Amino acid sequence: MINMQIPESIYNIIQRINLGEENWMIVAGVCLLLALLGLTGNIVITRRARKRERDREIDLICRNEKVMRLVAGHSDRAVFSYDIASRKAFPLRGEDSGIFMQEMLHNLPELAINSGHIMDESVEDIRRLFADIHSGVPSGGCKLHLRKVDDQRRWYDVKFTTVADDENVAHAVVSVLDITDEYMRQLAYQRFRQAVDEPNEGGFTFIIDITADVVERQYGLASDFSGKNYTQVLNDNYGGIIFIEDGEWGSEYFSREHLMMLYSIDVRHVEDDWLIREEDSKCWKHVNLDLVEDPYSGHLKAFVKVSDITKEKEQSIEQQRVSRLDGLTGLYSRAVGEKIIRDFLAGDSGQRCALLVMDLDNLKSINDNLGHMEGDRAIKQIADAMRSQFRVTDTIARLGGDEFIALLPFVSDNAHLGSTMLSLMQAIAAIRVGEDNDVRVSCSIGGAFGKVGMDSFETLYDKADRALYHVKRGGKNNYAFYSDEMVSEDYHYKPNPGLMLDYSNLPVEDVKRLISALSYVYPVMMFCNYTKNTYRAIQFAYDEESWFRAVGQPDELLEEIIRSLHPDDRDGFAAVFCRDNIIALHAEGVPRILYSARHMTGDGVYRMMRVHFVFSKNQDTGDDITGVMFARVNDIEHVEKNTAEVKKA
Repeated sequence: MINMQIPESIYNIIQRINLGEENWMIVAGVCLLLALLGLTGNIVITRRARKRERDREIDLICRNEKVMRLVAGHSDRAVFSYDIASRKAFPLRGEDSGIFMQEMLHNLPELAINSGHIMDESVEDIRRLFADIHSGVPSGGCKLHLRKVDDQRRWYDVKFTTVADDENVAHAVVSVLDITDEYMRQLAYQRFRQAVDEPNEGGFTFIIDITADVVERQYGLASDFSGKNYTQVLNDNYGGIIFIEDGEWGSEYFSREHLMMLYSIDVRHVEDDWLIREEDSKCWKHVNLDLVEDPYSGHLKAFVKVSDITKEKEQSIEQQRVSRLDGLTGLYSRAVGEKIIRDFLAGDSGQRCALLVMDLDNLKSINDNLGHMEGDRAIKQIADAMRSQFRVTDTIARLGGDEFIALLPFVSDNAHLGSTMLSLMQAIAAIRVGEDNDVRVSCSIGGAFGKVGMDSFETLYDKADRALYHVKRGGKNNYAFYSDEMVSEDYHYKPNPGLMLDYSNLPVEDVKRLISALSYVYPVMMFCNYTKNTYRAIQFAYDEESWFRAVGQPDELLEEIIRSLHPDDRDGFAAVFCRDNIIALHAEGVPRILYSARHMTGDGVYRMMRVHFVFSKNQDTGDDITGVMFARVNDIEHVEKNTAEVKKA
């Protein structure tokens, strides 16, 4: 028998009806049939409800996807559909929706990573993105740094929404938006904000709202300018902040107007090392200035970070200086010296200049007889002599061994350089080496004149070297300037007649003896400075203070001498010894002047007076035009014909 349980509601109805057994069985069957029919209806109703619910879900998904596409259509976001099972992506809308499509139709994201389109810093981010999609995460996103097909680097904001069916997640709708400009601004702004918050030992930091003209924040200074008007702070206090050598330029450079101008021409970063004066001291500061647009307010802001690098900069400068110099002499090394000279000659100024090459005479003999230490000592002393005689604008270098080179700008001819060469030769002649400092040192010099932009280094060097060759062949210890005649086989070099008088290197006792001896031959001795228009009498007095007795001006001396001369000799003497002619002769390189004239002595007789004038150089007179005048009267028996003689170098 089938054990069927009748629903309690139906059973209660049956109990109320007083039926016989047979009738009851009929009723029970009817009820069973009704129950079965009701159960079947419930099943059908349940299935229909579930179908309607599923249809509503699918419709909702479709509507959501449609809405998402419509929303994407109202924005710049590109959209593509990603099929999870096949790992394929299909562009739906927008140029960037197919950013992977040309080469990556399947196996995302590994194919994208392996293709090199994903920048290293975004590899893990894209893996996490697709892992979330495959695991059924409803929605999500990230920011990716990608390399496009045309090799552009761009930042993208990526968002996804997964769509599921009855079994599992079927696909995802992914949208992409190029956020490069905005994201880079945000990153830059955050980076700058973090940078200025870092410790800046020995320095200071400013955040300036250029648009609002306000000091937003400030660190590292005793005075707090935060919240104050930036222009006012700069005008009133920039000396306490940063005072460049040219203070006005410093104020202008950091002005609000100049910073805005820099930003307008796409200058975003300025970095340099500046020599700055703070109170009574000077120091080096490293200045970092970044101009950034605040992505939140749209204001232009300046991040200024100043660090003290005085110690490091001084060390660097010293290292650079040492690396550029010859280790033995402290002059420029060959490579550096040649480069400086080549760069100078490659200009287009057209200015005149002179190139000198110089050799130490007989260095091998010094090395062989006295040792290489004495040879090095001679080389160093010659370098010192060159430094002392040449100008700071001149370039001096050691080519190696006993060879030197020098470039002298603003020198046009022999007349301009003659006195310098004689002075240099004198300085070198005073050098002594050896255990007892009894070995003299000499050198030979060749020079050539040229023009910047017209004569090359090779041309001038060859000419100067040829002049040097003739000096060495002609006896050494002298100098010569190149002339076209030097290329001739018949050319004969004529050495310069000698060095100018130089008493600056003599011991005091030797000077006393020299003056005493000369006074017997030349009763009249005068030291003349034509630059300062002064002269002093030289006498063999007993103390060094009275060697030079102040007398007066050369012009007055000349007038006094002229009055004592024979009337026929006065004009000639005046023409030779007037100050203008002396200066002109010096410019021409004349080392001495010899002149004879008739002078009336104390007994009323005109006797021939012999006058010697020698240009001199003294360390105390610098570049002044100076000389020593010697005069003596011949005996009556040796009266000479009135003559004037000028001996040129």
